[in-house]
Amino acid sequence: MSDKVIVKVKSESRDDELKDCIEVDYIGKINEVNGNIYIRYEEMFEGESRMTENLVKIYPKDARVEITKKGPVTAHMEFKAGEKRHTFYETPFGAVDMGIYTREADIIFEDDEIKIFLDYSIESNCRIVSECCVSMEIKKCN
Repeated sequence: MSDKVIVKVKSESRDDELKDCIEVDYIGKINEVNGNIYIRYEEMFEGESRMTENLVKIYPKDARVEITKKGPVTAHMEFKAGEKRHTFYETPFGAVDMGIYTREADIIFEDDEIKIFLDYSIESNCRIVSECCVSMEIKKCN
């Protein structure tokens, strides 16, 4: 059985010239299977008529987070501190082969809330194209 949650996402990205910060709240569902946490929610990207489905998997024992997107934007991203992972990030404008180096991946469990903090670099064509921070707060709806 899954519970309804509010997923607050704050994302900040920086490159050589620009800093971009976005904060969005979503309604989603959470459930636990074999000690791992699964959070599902949908998001709409600008200029798209279809929703992108997001699945956030939290592996507490490994201090690892996976984010999978399916829809107009498709990606599978893995975050574990000190590790670099490769992925394809597909958008309606084309696909990007990128590396993600995670400096920090913190998962904090509080009473009825989970907090995630990810600090990472995105690399494409053998150069860093963006420095990113994402924080998520997941709270059960009353």
